[in-house]
Amino acid sequence: MGAGAAGGTKTFCGTPEYLAPEILENKGHGKAVDWWSFGTLVYEMICGLPPFYDTNVQRMYHKILHSPLRFPSYLSRESKDCLHGLLQRKVDARLGSQRGAEEIQEHACRYLVCPHSARTWTS
Repeated sequence: MGAGAAGGTKTFCGTPEYLAPEILENKGHGKAVDWWSFGTLVYEMICGLPPFYDTNVQRMYHKILHSPLRFPSYLSRESKDCLHGLLQRKVDARLGSQRGAEEIQEHACRYLVCPHSARTWTS
């Protein structure tokens, strides 16, 4: 199964906050949806809520598909760069969609730092 729809699936399941745009659009999807979900999880861990959260699920789906990605002011440049890469709506542009974890390890994500800690994920 590839990163995109080729060789993937059209199954619609998952936690609403973590669904990738291609799932909501029922275009078919591959492994790249996992990198979107990972980006959503990391965003929530750092910021306290998922990036497109809304109490109304239909509004949240609309935000996932159309709203700009916004960051709190305390996020580091590296954190923003990593999250921006993981939360790309275009599957082929999404970080991890071409070479998986290796691509992410080579990216600025390896420098992702918790705002209250000097330790990186790779320490």
